[in-house]
Amino acid sequence: MTSSSRPRPTRGGSVRLRPVRSRRLSLSTSPLRLWAEDAVGYRPDDDVPEWQRTVLMSVVAVGAILVCALTIWGLNRGELPRIPKNTKSMLRLDDFTKYANRTASNTMPAFLALPGDVGVLSADGSTINEIDENQLRNVTCTPNLALLVREEFPGYYERIPDDQLERAVLKKHPEYRDRLCALPAWVEGTPHEIIKYQMKPLPPFRLSVVLWALLAVGGYVIAVLNVYYRLLVRLASDGHAHAHA
Repeated sequence: MTSSSRPRPTRGGSVRLRPVRSRRLSLSTSPLRLWAEDAVGYRPDDDVPEWQRTVLMSVVAVGAILVCALTIWGLNRGELPRIPKNTKSMLRLDDFTKYANRTASNTMPAFLALPGDVGVLSADGSTINEIDENQLRNVTCTPNLALLVREEFPGYYERIPDDQLERAVLKKHPEYRDRLCALPAWVEGTPHEIIKYQMKPLPPFRLSVVLWALLAVGGYVIAVLNVYYRLLVRLASDGHAHAHA
C-alpha cells in the first residue's frame, strides 16, 4: 500500500482512506512526465477546494489565449527586412526617367509622387537603405540631354538648339550619353540605385511567430502552475495538517 492510500486515524479513532486523485501522477515512471512535474513543482493537491482548481483551469486557459494573441500581435508590428525580395514593387529612377516622354523637363516630382518609399540599393543590390526624400526634391532628372545640361549650367546654352547641343556635349564628354540626372555630390546613390518601392505585408503566421507564441504560452503556463503548486497547494496542505494535528 502506498503512502497515498495508507489508512489515517480520525479524531474519533476511526480509520478512513484519503482520496488519491492527484497522487496518481507522481507514480508515473515516464521521464518526460517526471521532468514536467519537477518543472512546475508538482505536489498532491487533494487539500485544495474544487472551486480553486476550476479557477486555476480558467486562469490557465484564458491567460494562455491572451499571451498567444499578444505575442503574435507584438511580433507582427514590425516589418520584413528591407531587401529586394521582400518588396512587392520596385522601380529604379533611371528606368522611370529613361522611358518618360523626352519633352519632360523633370521626372523627379512624378517619381517622388509614386506610391511607396524612397530608398537606395546597396552596391551589391542586396539591401535597401533609407534616404531623405527632401534631398531629391530639387534634383532634376530628364531623358533630354540638352535640358539636363542647361539645368547643370544655367544661362550658358539657352540659344543653342537641343540636337546641336547634345552632339557637342557627347563629342566632348562621351560619359554624358547615359546621364539622366543632375545629382549633387551629397546625394547618396546613383539614378540606377535610387528606387521607389513598396514592402510586402508581414504574413501573420510565420514559423518564427508561431514558435515564439508557443514558447510564451509554455512559459506562462509553467509560471502559473509553479505559483499554484509551490504556494497555494503548500498553504492548503499546511492548513489541513494543522487542522488535523
